[in-house]
Amino acid sequence: MQIKIDGKEIMVTDPNKNIVEIGEENGITITAPCFRNKKKHGCCNACVIEIDGVQKYACGTKPQDGINITYNREDLTAIRKERLEKYAQAIQSGDTSSNKCSGTDPQNPSVSNSSCGCSGSSCCN
Repeated sequence: MQIKIDGKEIMVTDPNKNIVEIGEENGITITAPCFRNKKKHGCCNACVIEIDGVQKYACGTKPQDGINITYNREDLTAIRKERLEKYAQAIQSGDTSSNKCSGTDPQNPSVSNSSCGCSGSSCCN
């Protein structure tokens, strides 16, 4: 299957990988510290991307043939920066209870991570 990330055409050979992993394999680093650290400190919610006009989390999104992913855009970058700051503060304070996935993003209910099975204290994989 073929997808696009920021206009770059990418051939996906393993549809079981998420967008963070696919990006990394193709030289695109998607901000996802919690994913890379196996959710040790909860979810950062910083891997926000946009697919065909809908915001989603890259760590919990599997590829679908023909999808067009936007990662590098000013508004998405600002969201990531804010979330990374909150994530870092939570880690420093030792309070990661606010970094749990709950199915939707509390700051933007239109962003869903339910496609990766998040509920309660479990996070996207």
